[in-house]
Amino acid sequence: MNRRIVLVLAIIAGVALALILLLPSGGRDEESQVAVGRPLVEKHDKAVRTQRTTVDEELSPAKKEAADARNARRSSPYFQHVQVVAKRWMRIGNLMATQGKEEDATKARTVARALRSAGRQDGTEEAQQAALEEEARVLQELQGRYTEGDTAKILANIKLAYDAVVAGQPPPPLGLAAGQDEGAGGLEVPTEAGAAAP
Repeated sequence: MNRRIVLVLAIIAGVALALILLLPSGGRDEESQVAVGRPLVEKHDKAVRTQRTTVDEELSPAKKEAADARNARRSSPYFQHVQVVAKRWMRIGNLMATQGKEEDATKARTVARALRSAGRQDGTEEAQQAALEEEARVLQELQGRYTEGDTAKILANIKLAYDAVVAGQPPPPLGLAAGQDEGAGGLEVPTEAGAAAP
């Protein structure tokens, strides 16, 4: 008896499904299938257009001023310097830590943090100058101590970037392009100044 009930239910379900699939839809099958994907695309395009319009036309003067200030900060030689050298300082810190030279590792990491902190939106020119002075002091100290190996190569590249930022220029391409392959202790060489990010 149970088999008959299951069989009857299966037949009814099959017939209902066949009717649903075979009933004429008034030629709207293709249209409805296309329409399934269309709203998402249209919605996305509309959102993108709305965002562009907002950015281009509807920004308040205060927001435009803030965006201009942010762009000016990011294009400054100091900001580009930080983008290139901060992670190199961290890399030196890591190399020194693995060699058991914790004091030097701490100095390198402190320079990286000071450079980044002074480069933030609320960073002042005085803070940036102080960070650069600290970088120069630690750089000179470590270059006197590390004259060979990966650390020396990274320090030589940092020195090139430091000289550029002091001259008010963006950092030069570092690594191989500057004649100092940073080797196993190095980082990817940016193809353009400021291409690397910390």
